[in-house]
Amino acid sequence: MELTIQQPMSNGQWQKTPFRMNIDTGSNTTWILGAGVCKAEYKTGDSVKGTTREIHLTKWPLNNPPPWHNTLSPNPFLHNPSDSGDIFRRPNLPTYLRYTDNSLVVVEQLAEPLMFTVDNLYSWNQSRWNVPPQTFAYRFAVAYAADESMMHENYDGILGLGPLRYQQRFHRSRAEQDFSTMLTRQCVPLKSDDTEVETYSGGYVYYFGLRPPPQIDIFTDPSWMAVNQWPCDKIEFSEKIPVREIKASAKPTSDPYRGWAIGLQSMGFFKIVVEPDDEGTLQRRRVLLGRLHFGNEGTLFALDTGASTSDLPADAHAQLKDIFGKQDSDQEEQAAGTIHDGVGLRIPPAYCNDETEIVVDFVFLGEKADARVTVTGPAKPFLCQDSKGECLLYGYPQSSASDLYVLGLNFFQAMFVAMHRPANPARDAPYIRLAPQWPQEKYRLRLPPKEGQARDPKGKQVEMDDELMDTDSELTDMEE
Repeated sequence: MELTIQQPMSNGQWQKTPFRMNIDTGSNTTWILGAGVCKAEYKTGDSVKGTTREIHLTKWPLNNPPPWHNTLSPNPFLHNPSDSGDIFRRPNLPTYLRYTDNSLVVVEQLAEPLMFTVDNLYSWNQSRWNVPPQTFAYRFAVAYAADESMMHENYDGILGLGPLRYQQRFHRSRAEQDFSTMLTRQCVPLKSDDTEVETYSGGYVYYFGLRPPPQIDIFTDPSWMAVNQWPCDKIEFSEKIPVREIKASAKPTSDPYRGWAIGLQSMGFFKIVVEPDDEGTLQRRRVLLGRLHFGNEGTLFALDTGASTSDLPADAHAQLKDIFGKQDSDQEEQAAGTIHDGVGLRIPPAYCNDETEIVVDFVFLGEKADARVTVTGPAKPFLCQDSKGECLLYGYPQSSASDLYVLGLNFFQAMFVAMHRPANPARDAPYIRLAPQWPQEKYRLRLPPKEGQARDPKGKQVEMDDELMDTDSELTDMEE
């Protein structure tokens, strides 16, 4: 998402600066880069994912400056480290954010809000988009230090769209409200036929339609996020999948739902084969390739758009290797099923081409103790996304009870995801609903055409002439 922020200048004027923001449902804090960001390094405990013990702030080497970014200037929290650097140790660490890829930024929250607009923000009726002239105000957190991996990302900040109602990394008494609450207050209100509207006064629903890289066409089929209303043709979503409380070593808060964490019991992988029945009629049949088990009580997975891949428990990843790592005696196939760097897996090419259809049954924990919600979707965008077969599922050991495994972007590219956040989490827990992104429905489940455009029979947006814009009936005929 791109935000255009109005920045004050020394001459009293205002300058509009675009910020490219990464949408991150796995975080509850929204921040932008400040000018003059210094270099951050950190040390942890025994494990790579251990607790951050020490943060070291230094100047960037003159021969290795960070990549250029749009930044907030002047930076009210500019930190100028000494020549030898500044070291902060627990319990006197500055406010920092550390992500699942172990990148880190050091931040502070603005005292006054900044005005901004959202580029590519649309409202629509059943067939048209139009651009609303909306201006927002928000007290962003500002990064004044970042590690090298964060500075090499192609964005200028992160939008934290987790379910908390405030910026998590700051004390509740001074924390800004969450970005979602600010954004959704100015969006279309929920309707009674969309959800239980009485529980949503001040709540919201996010819908995500994220396309896998080989299929992205920014002109005819872009990835999108919608607020409070499903924008495409009708689709059947799953039953509710309740968001679960996350264990924490800290004192419990008034809002236990710190992440979009759901319980996953198993994944079953099936190959679709087409064979004639006794009467010679071709029938589709599912053949079980294997199943990953996450325990009868399930394992918590966070739905995280900020992660490009998905993380599994180490034992489940070993099960995945057994399913796809030993196919036949062919040397190339055998090599394709080996573990790389201890965590990665390469899926045999026979399972990554467009001719072979593989589906996944995801079995989630439902609302009642013995309830289960099964959602079936395409395997290719989730398991791998090209003929090279690089697996997008990685295995990690759990280092603490509060650790979460992750269903990342590859999961969102296989599923339409609806994230429901009622206003009162103590009474009405957040929940998820899912619907598969079947390739054969690609054209039907696109956004409505932009103002002045219509779709060809395959769903491609084309320019409309004046006659087609005169009447709704002619537009409907063209859509059909």
